[in-house]
Amino acid sequence: MSVYRLTSQREFAIPIVLTKGGKTKLISIRTSQSTWIAFPRDEKDEKWGTLSDVDAVVAAWVDDAETPRFAQVHLIPGDEMRDRFDRAYAARKVAGHSHPARNGLWVSLYHEEAKSPANRVGAGAGLKHPPIARVPLLNGSGGGTEFTRPPKSDTGQALTIQEAKERVARALGLDPSCVKITIEA
Repeated sequence: MSVYRLTSQREFAIPIVLTKGGKTKLISIRTSQSTWIAFPRDEKDEKWGTLSDVDAVVAAWVDDAETPRFAQVHLIPGDEMRDRFDRAYAARKVAGHSHPARNGLWVSLYHEEAKSPANRVGAGAGLKHPPIARVPLLNGSGGGTEFTRPPKSDTGQALTIQEAKERVARALGLDPSCVKITIEA
């Protein structure tokens, strides 16, 4: 199994293919220094570049662009994310916004979806899909940092690694034994 590091949105310009036990899943990873993620349209403005064919989207954001303390990670079904971005794109066109091909269209993970303003259409995937992980990041001195409000399990307690593995596996249609979560400090 390969381990991928989330470092920049451009690093994952092509989706990642995961294969285990004959099952193949196509995953797009999006990282953000805010709670908004973007996908570009293709050059012909016919479909979403790295979103059109994926089974799921991993969206990760950091709490602060200058001095991040943690990254929060969501797993969102590809069909749902395409629908959210299609609706966002259509709403912005109706509102008269221009959107050059190959430029990313930004959608908020945490704003409640609304019909207006146009930039709220498609929002809220992070609200609908609870985080599967909240990872502490290293501070400038090389030591780990404290973080608060870890993801909650169905019981209201902090999410365990096993519960996170089960959520990822369920979302991708895999057995939990096929999922490996690595946390480094």
